[in-house]
Formats: sequence, C-alpha cells, structure tokens
Amino acid sequence: MGTALGVGVSLGAAASGPLIEGPGPRTALLLPVVCAAAAALVVLACSRVLGVPPRRSSDNGTGRGRGHLSR
Repeated sequence: MGTALGVGVSLGAAASGPLIEGPGPRTALLLPVVCAAAAALVVLACSRVLGVPPRRSSDNGTGRGRGHLSR
C-alpha cells in the first residue's frame, strides 16, 4: 500500500506540474486559492452532515462527564 501510494503521488505531481504551470505563474498561484474556496463551500454545504454533536451540560471538556478525576 505504501509503495502504491508513493508511486501515485509521484505520478500525480509529475503530471499536474506542467498542467498548472503551463499557462503561466498566475494560474499556479490562483489554483490553490480556488481549491481552498471550493473546499470551504463544500464544508459549509455539508456542515450538518459533518457536524459534531453538542456537548452535554455534565461534560467538563474531557468527554467523560462529571466526577471523573483526570490524571
């Protein structure tokens, strides 16, 4: 699995480099910004599905409830 992952990342980087930088440096700098904005939109759109359940009132921040002595 590790070798396949390494080969896949290497081939992906080798193929994407010329595609991103081919049109010019502006595209290479703009692409990460566009991808980050798209990721933020996906998170906002799926926030209910990705949400963390609210803490109970007895939860003291450790997730163990009242009366738990942490060491």
